Order: sequence, then structure tokens, then C-alpha cells
Amino acid sequence: MIIGDFNRRFDAPIERKSDPEVSLYAELSDSEPSAAQLFRPTEGYKAQPECRGGGSKWLIDHALMTRELREHYVAGSLSGLPVPRKGSDHCPVVFRMKF
Repeated sequence: MIIGDFNRRFDAPIERKSDPEVSLYAELSDSEPSAAQLFRPTEGYKAQPECRGGGSKWLIDHALMTRELREHYVAGSLSGLPVPRKGSDHCPVVFRMKF
């Protein structure tokens, strides 16, 4: 699993392309190696209004996980943590895993 601030809006049109030359997500989730067909729980999730420091509704923080780890993801558990901004332009996201 890779978790972090990618500073990329994976829901933007360019990131939905399957060409790894233009899409970071396509490059990371290209099945090379075979486990790299990734699941992203943040897909389609919109930032809460108080977390849109840059004005965009799309997240720049993401979690990317293998198919095996996806089996442990608790569906519907993703949420944003609206914390007062102190130098950050976005709020953290959290989700649960069950092992």
C-alpha cells in the first residue's frame, strides 16, 4: 500500500487516461509487476468544502493498494477529517482496514 499526498487529482480527466506517459495513476496501476493493478478507495470522493484550500473538490491525498489488500478495506469507511487549516491546503483522509 502506498499512502500519501500525491499532489495529483487522480479524478481529473488527464488522470483517467490509460496512457502512462500522461497519467501518473496509469503508470502506477499498470499491472507491472502483476500485483500493480491498484485499488484506490479515494476514487470519486470529493473533498469537504472546508478542506478545499486550493478550490478544487478533488482530493490530492490517496491510498493505493493491491487487490490482496483491497479485500481488507472496509467499504464506505473513507472520510475526511475537517481540521482547522494551519498552513495546509487540504484535510487528511482516513479509512479502515480489517484483518
